[in-house]
Amino acid sequence: MQRSIKRILHGLYSPLSCGIVSLALFFVFSVASPVLAAHQGAAEHTLSGFAWSSNIGWLGFNCVDSFSCAVSPYRVTLEPDRTLTGYAWSSSVGWVSFTPSGPYPEAPQERARLNVSTGMLTGWARACTVFASGCSGSLRPDSERGGWDGWIKLSGNTRDGDSYGVRLDGDRFSGFSWGADVVGWVNWSNVRLSPELPDLTAETPTMTGLTPTGQEGAYYEGTATLSGVIENRGGGDAPGTFTNEYRWSLRGVEGSFEPFRDGANTPRAFFLTDRTSPLSHDSSRSVSSHTFVIGVGTWYMDLCADYPRPGSIAETDEANNCGPALKVVIVPTLPSPSPSVPAALAPSCSAGAGKITVSWVPVISATSYRLYRGSSRDFTPADATLIDADSARDGVQDFIVTSFTDSLLTAGATYYYRISALSGAVSGTPSPASAPATPSVLCPDLVVEKIEVVSADANPNVFDPASVPADTPVRFRAVIKNQGGGTEVKFNNQFVVDEISTRPYTSDRSLPGLGAGAISSPVQSDIVSPTIGPHSLTVCADRPPAGAGNVTDETSETNNCRTLTFTVVTPPSATLECYDKVTGTYRTDYCIVDYGEKPKLRWNTGGTPTACEAKGDWKGGRATIGGIENITLPPSGAGGSPLEYFFSIECSR
Repeated sequence: MQRSIKRILHGLYSPLSCGIVSLALFFVFSVASPVLAAHQGAAEHTLSGFAWSSNIGWLGFNCVDSFSCAVSPYRVTLEPDRTLTGYAWSSSVGWVSFTPSGPYPEAPQERARLNVSTGMLTGWARACTVFASGCSGSLRPDSERGGWDGWIKLSGNTRDGDSYGVRLDGDRFSGFSWGADVVGWVNWSNVRLSPELPDLTAETPTMTGLTPTGQEGAYYEGTATLSGVIENRGGGDAPGTFTNEYRWSLRGVEGSFEPFRDGANTPRAFFLTDRTSPLSHDSSRSVSSHTFVIGVGTWYMDLCADYPRPGSIAETDEANNCGPALKVVIVPTLPSPSPSVPAALAPSCSAGAGKITVSWVPVISATSYRLYRGSSRDFTPADATLIDADSARDGVQDFIVTSFTDSLLTAGATYYYRISALSGAVSGTPSPASAPATPSVLCPDLVVEKIEVVSADANPNVFDPASVPADTPVRFRAVIKNQGGGTEVKFNNQFVVDEISTRPYTSDRSLPGLGAGAISSPVQSDIVSPTIGPHSLTVCADRPPAGAGNVTDETSETNNCRTLTFTVVTPPSATLECYDKVTGTYRTDYCIVDYGEKPKLRWNTGGTPTACEAKGDWKGGRATIGGIENITLPPSGAGGSPLEYFFSIECSR
């Protein structure tokens, strides 16, 4: 039986280039090539070389030795925790895993590991060919694997009591492991512990020296300098015997790099010699920069370490030497635009301390402009004299229009202006200074001085904003003030409730022009009946229902409006009743009581009053009886004639 199993394994198993193993007699199955984890740290060591079994032949421990890493990157690694991981390869039995899952056939119950005190390998490895799929899970039928379970023991005792095992001395292995009758004895004398290899790669290069156009990644043609950084991500140090290069391409497809070729179809690249600088593991360094002239086009540039392939040093991964590419768009350089002299025009008024309008003739090749202000004709354009385009002091400096109203100036001072045109990021020569301009006349500044809620009758009452009575038609009334210079322009006003701009309550007339410091007569809204509850009323001076204001040269257009909060409430009410002895009920008109009795009074209130006061009234006088429900009547009048008493209640908020 043992011999027949050997004949089947020797005669029917053969590896394919992609890691597929086929059994021609019974079935066809595949074993996936193991995916190796990324190499980390110098504390790991890889095994290399071949072990020998007279039953299955050579067992390889590293794809580097068989030149097959590009197809099947396998290896066995001694980890920092002294366990063995990864896969070995046999042309007879396929993959052999050094991280098999338990339970194991016998002691020790552990996967393969190195005993550092004895130098012996202990534990188990396992051939993957015995599994139905991959290297774990269900086994193939016994009839297909001849009863073999695939286990390989790294050290132990024979049936005769003799010890065996694999031993590590320095960087060399010796001794034998046992794989049952199928694999038999495996001689490890040609297996060694290899030093860690470097893994060189590069970062995306950086480019300097060109003028940006203002669009991301776009520059004007000219002289550029490439700089870059390479890294050693491997566990071993790289000797200083490798070269690097910058490549560039006019590729049009992302993710592929086709080097640019000259007229002779020769790839163009900048080769850099860095033979004097070794690179330790897990470290990086800058490489030489390269200065060159770059023309128009969309260019992709990358940096490659230990290049061109094949590199001069052995690495863990030869496919990652080149880093991500830098994409740049190079456009033709435009001529420097030269604008004409700006014209500074003193307006009819100035905002606050002053205002001057500056305009200039557009330049055909200009994409934007920068405006400078100075106090003398020969001032030098600089950052200190540069004007923000929106006057917000927020660093937005470029104008795309050809005029600007300069405000917040000193009345009576003299100002000069110079303009420079830009084509992208290229700035032309600043213009000569403008003619002098001096702001003097103050501009108007319209504000809302006061807001009121009043009744809608001929002699209106002014309501407390906190308690406007419900079900009462009202108007909104406001007074407008001009706290700036005078204006002769008529202007409208606007009343808006609860910010519902689609239903503004517009004033019934336009105001005539207001002189400096003048206060208008009251303007009022249409008659409205607000609902019960809180409301917000906004009144704006110089603001029609739609469009801009009529007074266009105000000092400020942001202070035209004022807001008032008011609340519509239910008015307080009270109902007074007296207990009538005759009918035995409470009445609101009158009641009859006997002499000496205490009349019973009661009342109900509405509208949540804050205070109520009850009063008594009889012929000949009035007396206050606030809050009393039962009162004692005085003695009867002369001749026993009955007395008439009057009672009332008043409630308020």
